[in-house]
Amino acid sequence: MKADLLKKYGVDSEDKLPVSVAGLQMAAGEEYSTRVYQQHFAALNATYQRQNRLSDWAGLLNPYQAIRPLSMGLAGSDFAHYVHFQQAAESYRYDLVQRLNGLQASMGYGDKERRLDASTWRAVPVFMYQAPTLGWAWPHLFLPMAALLLWAGLLSWIGLRLIATTPVA
Repeated sequence: MKADLLKKYGVDSEDKLPVSVAGLQMAAGEEYSTRVYQQHFAALNATYQRQNRLSDWAGLLNPYQAIRPLSMGLAGSDFAHYVHFQQAAESYRYDLVQRLNGLQASMGYGDKERRLDASTWRAVPVFMYQAPTLGWAWPHLFLPMAALLLWAGLLSWIGLRLIATTPVA
């Protein structure tokens, strides 16, 4: 990277560069480590999603297994909402770190005296998480909802059969 920068700017030493090699290296390192983290986190999330889907199917055997994911999904505390939040927070973190790396990269070689003042930090956007809408959650809740409807239909049918076959004295 250093040799490419020296060639790009037509200089023969790092101290003549208008950018900080360390800042650019940190930005590249952050980009790489974030890509690796996201790849492994996606694989882990896929495992959790398969496990949650199995639990959703169990709602056909046990109504509690259907009520729990439905309740959590409607409350915004299920795994899908967690992943949504985690992705938003990670995106914010990555953008913030890359902004800071960009500031360091623009300082130039040996600029150790410059400090970031309050205006720098005021320019950083505040993390504002926007929770997904109920419409976003419904597709994740289809199977538990269907299982509960099947249970309600089955129990209603059983109840009506018992009423119909019970003699009134």
